Amino acid sequence: MSKKIEDMYVHAMEQITPDVLDTVLQQKERQTDYSYVPQQPMTKKRRIAPLTSLAGIAIAAVFFLFFYNKLAIETIVTIDVNPSFEVQLNRQGEVRKITGVNKDGKEIVDQLTHKSKNLNTTIDSLLTQLDKKGYFSEKTAILVSVQNKQEKTATAVEKTVKKHMKQVCKQQNQNAVIYTQLVSTKKEITEVAKKYNISTGRATFIYNMTKTNADWNVDDLASMTIEELVSSVKKKGVTVSDILEQPKSVDKKNNVSNTPTATPSQKKQQTKETDKPKEKNTQ
Repeated sequence: MSKKIEDMYVHAMEQITPDVLDTVLQQKERQTDYSYVPQQPMTKKRRIAPLTSLAGIAIAAVFFLFFYNKLAIETIVTIDVNPSFEVQLNRQGEVRKITGVNKDGKEIVDQLTHKSKNLNTTIDSLLTQLDKKGYFSEKTAILVSVQNKQEKTATAVEKTVKKHMKQVCKQQNQNAVIYTQLVSTKKEITEVAKKYNISTGRATFIYNMTKTNADWNVDDLASMTIEELVSSVKKKGVTVSDILEQPKSVDKKNNVSNTPTATPSQKKQQTKETDKPKEKNTQ
């Protein structure tokens, strides 16, 4: 009896359990039957497209650098006598703009018939106009201030301007003493220049004067010419080179580049004084 019941139980289990093994194996075969699809070779047109994009970027970069070098202002040279001028130079050293800082300076700039991109030619024109307007005297002092983030570039421009001014003054037979300095954009200096409508070069000189001696007042100094400012410095027994702005890497005591440049007539006078016989000491 028990054997009969067991057979019936097995038969019932076979009926309720589906035979899906064959179906599963067939699905497995279909999933692993991958068909190879060869990749299409890149056409010439598709190869050229990225190259064209790179060429466009390169051309755009070249144009950007060209216009940046032409338009971007890198160096500012201010020239102060009584009239004050600001000459802006691009990265290539070309003059991009000439501005009269004060009223006298604006009048002279407006009268320039030809504005050159060459710095030396620009200096020639400005000094010629100063001469015609009678701004040169026996003791005319000219302050040249150069501003550039790169000290090496600023120093090179400073030497070039100083040397050329010396040559021009010699040709015009003018007795001018030329002082030069390298300046930076300090907030205090900018505020003084803006408040009194003077150049950053003159503002730097005045600011340094007030820091050297408390007796000097900005309100009084701002209206003075460079010649008058220099005279005030000497009367206090202060050396002018101690007032001129210097880069941090330069030791003022050992620096000789900012000593005033004497014109030929002044050198002759110095030579005569040197050639005088010395008095014998009879004591």
